[in-house]
Amino acid sequence: MCYTYYMKVSTGDYEVLYSSWAPSYRMNDVVLALAEEPEITIRISLRRDDIFGEPDIRLDFKKARTLTITVINPHKLSHMGIPEPVEVGKIGGKNLLFSFRVDMFGNYHSFAVTYAFLLGG
Repeated sequence: MCYTYYMKVSTGDYEVLYSSWAPSYRMNDVVLALAEEPEITIRISLRRDDIFGEPDIRLDFKKARTLTITVINPHKLSHMGIPEPVEVGKIGGKNLLFSFRVDMFGNYHSFAVTYAFLLGG
């Protein structure tokens, strides 16, 4: 017997459209590509910067329909993420937002990204 369930998940003023977890082995970038409108690519990469030293997250929207996220020096914290979701497009007149957290494993051996696409506003 097969059952299909629909669950509506929300947090504050946001509706959780989709959430999941993605592993990165050997420190490869994690790339999320939305194939339907809006077509958006989100690339998450980690970088060690011994000169800069401090943990940081940089968001870059310079390329059309692409959000590049660079997490710098995540080894200094147990996990890193953004405090508020960032808008990446619109669906059905609502803002499409993206939120994530990165967890590091070993000394730059691998990492995992927990992420969510949200609707709000």
